[in-house]
Amino acid sequence: PSSPSPPHQTPIPTPNPRRAMAPHFTVSLPQAAHVSSSRAHTGCLLDGMDEIALMVDIRNRGFPVIGVSAGYRALMGVNFDDVLGLSIEQALVRDAPTVAISQAANKDLHNFCKMCRNSELEEISPTQVVQPTTRKDGSKITVLSMLWFLAVQRKPYAMIVQELLGEGLIVRTTPARREELVESCRYSYIRIRRKLNMKAYVSNSSLGGTSSEHSNGISSISPTSLRHVPKREHVTAWGHRREDVLNEPQGQLPEFAFFRDRLQDHCMLSNDGYTVCRREMDELHSGCLVFSDRPVRPGPVGLRFALRVEHIAAFFYGLPLLGFTRRKPEDNGKLYPEVGMCLGSSVLIGTGYKAYAREQHDHLKLGFKKPLEYEIRAWSLPEGAPPPCDELQVGDVIGCQYTTSGRMQF
Repeated sequence: PSSPSPPHQTPIPTPNPRRAMAPHFTVSLPQAAHVSSSRAHTGCLLDGMDEIALMVDIRNRGFPVIGVSAGYRALMGVNFDDVLGLSIEQALVRDAPTVAISQAANKDLHNFCKMCRNSELEEISPTQVVQPTTRKDGSKITVLSMLWFLAVQRKPYAMIVQELLGEGLIVRTTPARREELVESCRYSYIRIRRKLNMKAYVSNSSLGGTSSEHSNGISSISPTSLRHVPKREHVTAWGHRREDVLNEPQGQLPEFAFFRDRLQDHCMLSNDGYTVCRREMDELHSGCLVFSDRPVRPGPVGLRFALRVEHIAAFFYGLPLLGFTRRKPEDNGKLYPEVGMCLGSSVLIGTGYKAYAREQHDHLKLGFKKPLEYEIRAWSLPEGAPPPCDELQVGDVIGCQYTTSGRMQF
């Protein structure tokens, strides 16, 4: 489901890559003043927190650090002056050897921060990177860093939450251990948000703010918080304007929105959760599986839903994968499969002109083996049958139907 207005997009200016990647970063005078102002207004709220965290101003070029937690200072053995004003890459890979730094990870960090500038953005999946860094005493460590989108007094920022993987430049870890650290970062971020909300309440109370100001001091972007924010003219968009959708009569809205409590790798939601977009859509076409936020209501012929195409990636050909599952989406680390067709208790159709079905509730872990017939059943077009049209256009409506007779239709 997506909004009724035509798609449009305003490009966002990108920061100077040479400045952002320079080994010895020098803050220019205008940026230094901006960092100092952001630090005094917002970054200082992070000072006394025990979690390992940094706050980044995504509105400024180079994405400088404006907040440093006590946990980060203790881990790295640094003080405020050692970190404030550094670009996001320098803060994460302090004095690490160039050969050990992932340039793809740095590119991902920049893209995440740029997407967080979008005024239409409501939810974005956090991104994670594993990078080596150097403490102030010269010792090398490897950390897992997760970036989260956070709105502070209606201004966008990025929050970096870290967990120590181990000592040294190369640290081996198991998938189970990494998953454990990812969940630990998630809980740390939740605790930070709660503390920030409390500090914002106290700050607003001292200024004589109203109760509505208290509740909207610091929050992640969500439909609940946005309902209390006055409407404003948006400067960027992903194919819609929220005002148009919110003014629609309730009966004309789609039957469901997308589940937002936990998003997959590169997923972004807007338009009150009715529009989904993949971050870096022109580079990869996976890592953006979404669920409806409620069960689909049965119709006369079975289950059915429809989507409207709002944007097409430049180098994407083929059909998306659509379908149904008995698994109720919940906020836990087991929500998403590694590959879409491995989704537990599901029937799927689309990509590659194929359909898939899996009876087992758990997701299938493929590894390097071919799935057995009882693990995933697959159907293809009959030999010699002409392939259906797969050249989607903006404005196309695509649907998926699972009939009472057991047939899947795209």
